[in-house]
Amino acid sequence: MPFEEVRAILTKMRVTDKDFLDEEFVPGTSSWEISAAGSLCAALGGMLLGVEIQLDIQQGEIRSFALGGMVGPLLAALSCLIESLGRLGFLYLGGIGFCIGAAVQRFFPSQDMLPDGACISGAAAGVLCASIPIYLGEVSHPDHRGAMVAAFQLAIAFGLILTSCVNVWFDPSETSSDVIMLVLAGLLTAGVSFLPNSYRWLVSRRQFKEALSLARRTCSSRQDVRLEIAMCQREFRRQTATGKANWVELLSGVNLKALAIGVVLQLLQQLCGFVYFLLHGSQLINEVFQSSGGFSFTPWFVTANLLGTIPAMLLVDRVGRKKMLLFSALTMMTCCFILAAAGSCTTVNFASAVDASECGEGTKAVIAGAILLHTFAFAFGWGPITWIYCAEIFPLKYRSKASGLVTCAHWVGFYSVVRASELLLPSLGFHKFWIFAVFNALGAFASVVMPETKQETLEEIQLIFDPWLRGEETTRQVVICGQADSDHEWQEPSKF
Repeated sequence: MPFEEVRAILTKMRVTDKDFLDEEFVPGTSSWEISAAGSLCAALGGMLLGVEIQLDIQQGEIRSFALGGMVGPLLAALSCLIESLGRLGFLYLGGIGFCIGAAVQRFFPSQDMLPDGACISGAAAGVLCASIPIYLGEVSHPDHRGAMVAAFQLAIAFGLILTSCVNVWFDPSETSSDVIMLVLAGLLTAGVSFLPNSYRWLVSRRQFKEALSLARRTCSSRQDVRLEIAMCQREFRRQTATGKANWVELLSGVNLKALAIGVVLQLLQQLCGFVYFLLHGSQLINEVFQSSGGFSFTPWFVTANLLGTIPAMLLVDRVGRKKMLLFSALTMMTCCFILAAAGSCTTVNFASAVDASECGEGTKAVIAGAILLHTFAFAFGWGPITWIYCAEIFPLKYRSKASGLVTCAHWVGFYSVVRASELLLPSLGFHKFWIFAVFNALGAFASVVMPETKQETLEEIQLIFDPWLRGEETTRQVVICGQADSDHEWQEPSKF
């Protein structure tokens, strides 16, 4: 972007400081507060979600939770509030919703009220899933944006482990998890007021002075604050050249294609088999080992989920999204093939009594190992990276609405597995894993065709996706001026 264009854009944004405009290089300070705030947001929101899922599975209210998860983000996307409240407003709304849902489940534990409390918490979870990833994506530096968004999935995994530990240490019939939820929801609600906003959202609301101030704290010392703000404003002006956001434009052209990609990614994430193991992994192990010790399998499952997410955070901004998605999908597909083949050699079937005498010890170990490897592979790839892509690929003009719609698709997929595992899958026995293998094969194909987005700014990603979605060859050359690293040239202001 030429220096003259940057200066012209900033002038139109009512930046009048001549020294600031003429400075050779204006680096960001990359305040630790931004990273701390993002980590706090991901930790509290993710842990809330993990604790609630495990609690509703135990209480048999997972269907009500999933229904709420569909309704919450859908209503947010359909309403005008999702744009006016912004990222922090919806974080606050999600925290309040969780407080209400946890309070209902804690103080009105009757069978009549539990579904209502689970549904309210589900709606709050849907709102948080729609807002946390895009908030983290917008306040993070491109070099570690993937890790920041993946921290949300890590916190979910930690929430699952926390609930499992509480059930071991305390009587599961006591509502210890409800107390944890109330505490976490209260901390999230109170902590939102201390979180910095997204300077990209501020630009979209024409709050330029606040956006520039926040950009100084968000950008790193290798980024020129003026360029980042100018690129954001230029891209947003390009998107709004056709007028204000409207549903006709969102549901047509390249916007519809991007939305379809997000929906497909979320559905494939839920239909890969992980949700089935989350719901029925212990029951499956009970059937295979002919024991009542399936509960002891849960700590192994949630630990594999946690251990898979840690290397995902460390590698996603180095290795890239595509390679990790592909590895994850192929590994999960292989595990599903192994489970289907191993189960076909036994008479294990949820629809009938189990004759484990025909299931050798080696086969039992293979089945248990395949489930744990599948869980690890999910947490390494499709678990966190789906959220990363959905936080990156949508234009700023429609990012909030699109995030709400794809999050609704996420919970539609979750609910579909819940219902199928109750009505259809039990009659299929181990043959159900052939179905999951097919969905993982589709996931592998999606991994191959998706563009890579690592270490690109959100504005640069739009320059990648627009021609790709139009079926054109991406020939753009992104020059980040004033970013002194090995990937980009340093440019003098006259060549800015």
